[in-house]
Amino acid sequence: MALHRIVDLIPKLIDDKNWDPNLPVAIIERSSCPDQRVIRTTLSKTAQAVEACGSRPPGLLVTGYSCEVIFKDQDQLKEKGWIIEEGYDYTNDNLNQFISLASTSIKKDTNFIQPSVDGAAATPPPDTFIT
Repeated sequence: MALHRIVDLIPKLIDDKNWDPNLPVAIIERSSCPDQRVIRTTLSKTAQAVEACGSRPPGLLVTGYSCEVIFKDQDQLKEKGWIIEEGYDYTNDNLNQFISLASTSIKKDTNFIQPSVDGAAATPPPDTFIT
């Protein structure tokens, strides 16, 4: 999303579409990169935050209560209007943990026989695992 256009978008969401001005918002820029930045705020303060902090494309605007799930310091957010989180924490990479767990739990099912499309005899699956 072109975050510089957010100044025009926010009033339309609040005034025309009746979105809650206190709706939690996260602006995620350069996701999963070492210079990732997440700006947490509310819908009504989003344009101010982007104007004050600048923009690092590519950026993604995420709205909704899911933005509060992993962010616990709501008092700090209320105090300052927005919170900036810099950098991507590679030590807390849940994706690699998920892939590791998924690949160890996949078991070869020897009873599975792949059906034939052309009417020929069915063939057993290859002896490979997903890694």
